[in-house]
Amino acid sequence: MEILSTGEKIKKHRKRLGMTLKDLAGNRITTGQISLIESGKSNPSMNLLQYLADNLNISVEYLLESEYNQAIKICNYYEDMAFCFLYQNDLESANRYLNNIEDILNEYDIEEFRYKINLIKGIINYKLRDYSSATYNLLSSNVGFLKYSMYKELVDSYLYLSYICIDNGDNIGSIIHLECAIKIIESYLANHDVLLFKAYYLISDGYFRVGDNYQGNYYLNKAMGILNNVYNPRKKIDIFLKKSVDYMELNDIDNAIKFSRLSRGYFEDINRMENVNLVQGGISNRLVEENKLLDAKLYLNRAKNIVLDYNFDNLLEIYGGFISLYIKENKIDKAKYYLTKYQSSLNMNNTESILRFCILKYKVHMAEKSYGDAEILLILAYNFFKDNRLYKQAGDFCLYLSKLYFDIGRYVESSNSMDEVLVQYNKANS
Repeated sequence: MEILSTGEKIKKHRKRLGMTLKDLAGNRITTGQISLIESGKSNPSMNLLQYLADNLNISVEYLLESEYNQAIKICNYYEDMAFCFLYQNDLESANRYLNNIEDILNEYDIEEFRYKINLIKGIINYKLRDYSSATYNLLSSNVGFLKYSMYKELVDSYLYLSYICIDNGDNIGSIIHLECAIKIIESYLANHDVLLFKAYYLISDGYFRVGDNYQGNYYLNKAMGILNNVYNPRKKIDIFLKKSVDYMELNDIDNAIKFSRLSRGYFEDINRMENVNLVQGGISNRLVEENKLLDAKLYLNRAKNIVLDYNFDNLLEIYGGFISLYIKENKIDKAKYYLTKYQSSLNMNNTESILRFCILKYKVHMAEKSYGDAEILLILAYNFFKDNRLYKQAGDFCLYLSKLYFDIGRYVESSNSMDEVLVQYNKANS
């Protein structure tokens, strides 16, 4: 990845497009002028820059971006890549990207990245169990993180310092580092729940190890509270919305905006997951119909987890999907298990849910060849919907009943049920 001057950018994109100096010059300027600009011996005017940018299909802003800003962007990329490999425990690759940052810093003085390098080195040292070097690098990074208000990085550093203490049996040292991390998160990183949860859990464990059960339980309860919020984003939104309104009433616009944006972010996340959930549920139903049962089970499990995590209101549809799936797999015990879960979640005021439940239960009875139970269920469902003047639904269950009687050879009852189907449908249409 290169850091280019304005002239080098022009030359690079000209060659990428297969243009000669004459092609780019056109009738606007001479080839000599372009050659001087590309070699850095001449600075183009804004009008000329716009002309060159238009012909190269790039922006003037890109051409004007300083080498220093390019260096920062490239360092950001290398930093991200180093962390990606750290998460995979590929320390060799992480070191390679770390060296790339150092090469840039030898030419450009970007001080905050020198402290980020210390952090990455400290993490690598920790993973190699070189605790002395890890501690030195992490403490060195903290100086810069405090100077530049780099709170997320500062918390990461304190967490790794606590890990070093834990590995070496220094429970008090671990607690001290974790207290620093918690104070920073609570003060500056309100949206980093996972960080706070981890810190609360680790410090509670530290207090338990030193025999302070009161503090241990205090932080354990705080960790559990955050964990519950992580799985109840709607509750978190309510908290953040209230904080935003409270800060606005205090004329603290910065904090009001911070929490309003957090609330908006969670709303957008919920909306995104709701769409994912609905699509996955629909896909799973289609896969069940096409007998692609392994794929259907994957999508149903994903949809179920999303529904439970976000408290969406289509859990019954997911249970219904599992029932249909296990009927097709001839795993009737599992189908009956989800039928029980469906029934326990059923809202008796929702006729659509009742109708769906009756159909699913009928299908389970038919799969086990319990024709007597299927007949009783259909008659009860027919009477329920007829008594509630839901004639279309009553007719539907008469139709199921007619088919059942026909399949088991009770043809007279099948014909009588079909007559009743027409009666109920006529009532529905009158």
